[in-house]
Amino acid sequence: CQALVNLKNKDLPISTGTFYAQHVLPNRQEGTNINLKATTWKKFSNYLKEQVTNGLIQVGPDTTNKANTDPMAFLNSYNKKHEDLKSFAKTSAGDGDNGNSKNKKLVLVSLYIIPNHWSQLLRL
Repeated sequence: CQALVNLKNKDLPISTGTFYAQHVLPNRQEGTNINLKATTWKKFSNYLKEQVTNGLIQVGPDTTNKANTDPMAFLNSYNKKHEDLKSFAKTSAGDGDNGNSKNKKLVLVSLYIIPNHWSQLLRL
């Protein structure tokens, strides 16, 4: 669900494989992994089918490739007002600053290396 909240309208429609790789995996909780084989869905497409029946997302076939008739090929839209999405806040995946970017300052420092023979002369 966090992946849907962070998804922009300009990204839609998006291939479900691209959605999984670029949005679902980066938005999972830190230190966790996703093992779909260990779930009741077994595959991402089965999970998507359940979310379609729940009214969370709308999927469709790839219109650019007539040979591909997979009805789950593209994520076309999602219900922004769905009950499952209300508890999630929009975040940037991987930013790690938790909104403290205003307090950060850039500091430039010039460093000089004193050669060994000079440090012995100056007794540093």
